Amino acid sequence: MGAQGAELLAEATRGGVVESRHLGHAVVVDADGGVLYSVGDPWQRSFPRSSLKPLQSLAAIARGTADRFAYTDAEIAVTCASHSAEPRHRAAVASILAKIGCTETDLHCGAHPVSHLPSRDELILAGREPTPIYSNCSGKHSGMLALARLLGAPTEGYWNGDHPVQLEIQQVLRHACGMDLGSLHWGIDGCGVPTFYMSTYEMALGFARLCRPESLPDGLAPAAARITTVMNREPEMVRGEGGFDSVLMRALPGVAASKGGAEGYQCVGLVGRGIGIAIKVDDGSARALAPLMLGLMGMFDALPSDLPVALQPLMAPAVLNTRGAPVGEVRSMLPVR
Repeated sequence: MGAQGAELLAEATRGGVVESRHLGHAVVVDADGGVLYSVGDPWQRSFPRSSLKPLQSLAAIARGTADRFAYTDAEIAVTCASHSAEPRHRAAVASILAKIGCTETDLHCGAHPVSHLPSRDELILAGREPTPIYSNCSGKHSGMLALARLLGAPTEGYWNGDHPVQLEIQQVLRHACGMDLGSLHWGIDGCGVPTFYMSTYEMALGFARLCRPESLPDGLAPAAARITTVMNREPEMVRGEGGFDSVLMRALPGVAASKGGAEGYQCVGLVGRGIGIAIKVDDGSARALAPLMLGLMGMFDALPSDLPVALQPLMAPAVLNTRGAPVGEVRSMLPVR
């Protein structure tokens, strides 16, 4: 047992012995709010960071932005994304901005180093710095700008906690995650908008209800179904080539809605089954998230007996040296229920 109720989630080995341990919290919840499995403290709060994006997008899609501005499937998916700034990601964001009468200068997300190497190299060769559209949160921000347009609210300040856009998102969290808005607390995410201080239980519940739309109010249900369908139809728009969310949804189409976040956060909803899974690694490391999530999905019969090739190396990812040779592995230590 670790600080604040955290328990051992995963170990990293080298040379056949344990080198590092990752503590944290994991919980599996159904859409009715029942806890099906937990390790650590399911009520321990933290910031879900980008794992919130499908729920933030739900506020806009439920209000009708996708229909009003004629979004493509790729454009809906990118509003849920932590994209890697591949050309298709930037094109989808640029298209949304054009449709709503905004430009890249309206994005509040700022820029950060580009993870898609060809796009990064293209910028370097041209002597250019990344601009806000390259931010992995630019899709989320374009969706928030679209909601501001639809509501007739100012686009300036859409990132403030009392702006109509953020108030709409808070109502989604109330319905989907069971949050008490009277005690709501938030911090500012890396991209400049609120990220909410929530328990892993509340996030798992949100993903459970996202994936069983009939558990949500009528105004949210069709949008929830649309979001999970599109995330699976366009999984590479949600992260990018090689990203866990994209790999998982491509390998298991229609099974899961997956969204990771910074500082060791990962959520998955099992589509149609109304089961949500949330993991928080206390030290912020992401390297254990794939084996942990796959292990939990396996416990709840969400993995086929013949595991897709793309997922096999993620069950216990290899620790590599600088020559690319395996010298250990990262393995889940979750007790089997």
